[in-house]
Amino acid sequence: MKKKWSLKNLLITQFVLCAMIPALLLSSLLISEFRTIQTAEQIIKQRAQTEKALLQVEFELEKLALQLQQLTADSHAALAASSGIFAPNARNSLLQIADQHPLAKAVLLVDTTSWAVEAVPIDAMLLSLAPIESQLAALFEQDYTATKSTYLVSSAELTKSLLKATTDKRPLNPELNPEIIPDVIVMQLPLKLSDGTANDPRSRLTGAIVAFLPVHSIKALIEQYTADATLQNIYWQDQALLTTLSADEDRVLTSATLAVPGLATTLTIDFATSKTTVLSAITAMTYRYTLITFVFLTVVLLIGWFFVRLEVKPITSLNALVRRYAQGDLQQGQQYFPFSEFEQIAAVLHTMAVKLREHQELLEGRVEQRTIELQQAVTELNNTNAELVKMQQQLVEAAKLSQIGILVAGVAREITAPITKSLEATNALQQENLHINQAMQNNVLKRSVLENYIQESKMNIIQLNQHLRRADELIQSFKAVAVDQSVEQRRNFILYEYLQQVMLSLRYELGQYQVKIDIKGDQILVVQSYPGSFSHILTNLVLNSLQHGFSSDQPQSISIDFSVLADGQLQIIYRDDGAGMPEPVLNRIFEPFFSMAGQQGGSGLGLSIVYNLVTQRLKGSIVCESQPGHGATFIITLPIRIVVKHRKNVDA
Repeated sequence: MKKKWSLKNLLITQFVLCAMIPALLLSSLLISEFRTIQTAEQIIKQRAQTEKALLQVEFELEKLALQLQQLTADSHAALAASSGIFAPNARNSLLQIADQHPLAKAVLLVDTTSWAVEAVPIDAMLLSLAPIESQLAALFEQDYTATKSTYLVSSAELTKSLLKATTDKRPLNPELNPEIIPDVIVMQLPLKLSDGTANDPRSRLTGAIVAFLPVHSIKALIEQYTADATLQNIYWQDQALLTTLSADEDRVLTSATLAVPGLATTLTIDFATSKTTVLSAITAMTYRYTLITFVFLTVVLLIGWFFVRLEVKPITSLNALVRRYAQGDLQQGQQYFPFSEFEQIAAVLHTMAVKLREHQELLEGRVEQRTIELQQAVTELNNTNAELVKMQQQLVEAAKLSQIGILVAGVAREITAPITKSLEATNALQQENLHINQAMQNNVLKRSVLENYIQESKMNIIQLNQHLRRADELIQSFKAVAVDQSVEQRRNFILYEYLQQVMLSLRYELGQYQVKIDIKGDQILVVQSYPGSFSHILTNLVLNSLQHGFSSDQPQSISIDFSVLADGQLQIIYRDDGAGMPEPVLNRIFEPFFSMAGQQGGSGLGLSIVYNLVTQRLKGSIVCESQPGHGATFIITLPIRIVVKHRKNVDA
């Protein structure tokens, strides 16, 4: 039985849901709005902070570019690049720039052959300038018309050398692996040797100032100015320069641009802050709200339990009252309840109990009277049923005896002819013997008379032998079939020969019609079963065909096919080409006492006996197929023991 809810639990649940659902929905909506507002505020705050930081970075880059520009106007640097004179003075200027601007990891003084004359730090002298050689060559080709240029170089080898050339000699940070962050911003300025502050158009380039700014240095400086936000990535022309950093979906993202002096395209900087940090205040408020809600729910449950208990207690009492009524206790008096509705129900139940007692007493009297009448009816029905069973058994036995009587009558008629012929042959032989005896006594026996006697005796003996053998065959066939039908014993028998014997015992009945019998199957197949049941079944099927399907003035045929199926069962198919049966008759042919020839004295037990023998005695099945004008087919399937297995099919 499906488990039912109690009214108490339902009332408590309803009380809690009505109290909590509106509060939960409203609080969830407010918390969601607070989270949205907090996120928006964080974006504004983060954008302001990052823009301020980028302004400071841009200021540092402008200072660096300005000092590098001032260095190009220093004649010491130009002379150092062209002839090596005043190299210490140029180096001091480079050191001053490197100390003031940590963004520049290396500042080189390069001559027109792309050789480093001076470098800060000193290890930068070993830097390979191959990645920027084409840019330097282009600068030197411009000669006195050359101007400063800033560009981005992607070279893992150059970045690796710059990191190794740092003066702190600290181990390389794995996050700054140059194979992952190979991008370097290069500031390239021409060195011109001229008198005065103005450049002489006729002056020639003596070299160039090259400053290397690795992207990771800009990243470190940005992170220094943005303590509350995390630098997510740096993009140049939509290309991510910090490929080691992956976007996290659970973050608040903002973007800003960084202008590098001389660089044609600005850098796009993405910043991110974890939502856990952004929403920490909202999360704390949610925890507090959850605790308050739990306390409030506990109080509501206690109050609800108190009221529900007050409401359910009379229901429990009413339930106990109804249960006692249901158990048959109709003598209890009327009970009273604190609520008028329950008291009205109790009053109605009490009135019903009083009326039920009255009807119960009246019903008990009627039941007692009806029980006596029913017992009498049952006794009469049992007696009638016993008589019907006895009558049915008598009819079945009568049907069996009728079959044996038919066999006896048929065999008697068949055996009359050979017996009569035998008697005639015996009388003729006796007369010839009397004549020859008289001739011998009178001494008038002639040779021709003796030879004639011998010839006639021989013919009579042959005829007598044939007729007596025929009578013996009929008697043996009848004896085998009759014994099997009267005494049912399980034995081994050749199925083909036994079917022939059954057909032979029905020779007289078949002789009344123009019927051709065709038996097909393995002639050496030996089975172990009840041959009497086979005889009963085939006899009833043949008599049913003769009585209901055939006409005496037309040629008819009956075929019996038997074979062993793949599952080891025996299948017998009985067919006739008689009148057939309509569907209403076909549906009832196996019912006891159902007969279409009742007016001619049919018992209606023939096919019923066949069905019982097949299904009960032989534990098999039988199916009938028929249509009007197309004969009838009976398919019998029997589980049977094969003594001699099937070898080949031989048609009879």
